[in-house]
Amino acid sequence: MVTMDEKNWFGALVCLVIGTMACGDGDVVNYEQTRSGLTLYSANVEDGLSGTYSDSELEIVFETARFPRDESLQSTGRDFDLAIRILDGNGNQLFVLAEGHELPEGWSNDDLGVYAHPVDEKLYGLALLAAQELQHAKLAEELLSEKELLVQQMRSLGNSSEEDTLSITDISHMQLNQQMKTLQKSARSYRTVYFVQFINSFWKPAFIQGARAQHTSTITYRYAHFDGEWHYQTSFTRCNHGSCPQDSSMSYYQSHLGPVTFYAPVTPQSCSGFYGRPHVCNNDTELQQDNVQYNRMYNTWGSDQCTYTGYYAPN
Repeated sequence: MVTMDEKNWFGALVCLVIGTMACGDGDVVNYEQTRSGLTLYSANVEDGLSGTYSDSELEIVFETARFPRDESLQSTGRDFDLAIRILDGNGNQLFVLAEGHELPEGWSNDDLGVYAHPVDEKLYGLALLAAQELQHAKLAEELLSEKELLVQQMRSLGNSSEEDTLSITDISHMQLNQQMKTLQKSARSYRTVYFVQFINSFWKPAFIQGARAQHTSTITYRYAHFDGEWHYQTSFTRCNHGSCPQDSSMSYYQSHLGPVTFYAPVTPQSCSGFYGRPHVCNNDTELQQDNVQYNRMYNTWGSDQCTYTGYYAPN
């Protein structure tokens, strides 16, 4: 079992690996919040909710950040958006979520392809245990939003193999292998690592600017292929100003598969500018679907996806 001194040493290492967001002053919040493998390194509005959860073999790291927003224009009644991410003990990013547009610097992981690696499947079970312990942690009421969202997303990561949506096992491996063969023919040398993404889209009934409409949000999954298998790399959740895909009010409605590439695919974008002027959630979803399906970046101010108000779920 990892000791208290070892946890504090690991916390310092985490600070070096992922930066200062999760570190605060580098100290554990207090002894009471170090229990059954859960250690908190910050638990306040300014520094966010961050820490680690470990067993005798593995460790996951989590952190949150807040960004200001105009609550009158969005569907949840608070004046900030949250961003969260979950990493393994080596600093490899497993999961990223943005309620709005913004993420802290370095969270998009556009260079992920350089660090292709298999994810230890035991981490999924560890995420479920972390969710259980964090649920029972005593935190200030002002951190309730961070706590609830982190617990929800840890559970989602832990249950990812059970989701009733498109997964890598649903995709025709014949189709993916044919794409890889085509790439091999066009390449000067044989390469063993390939990447692919797919995006799952979710919706629910909503009101936008007083009109009956639909709210949509997305999850994008990135996989790498090497040693003869496809390995999960990371996922990007975009809540697009409203309910996140994992929320019980949301329903899955479609998926898009991107092309196989030699390099890390495009990270899903969000339209620029204020929500509702002119873009809303469905414009962000359309942009993200196109990012993945065509593996292409777009002008987030002037592209066709972002210059009108989309009241309904895009196809």
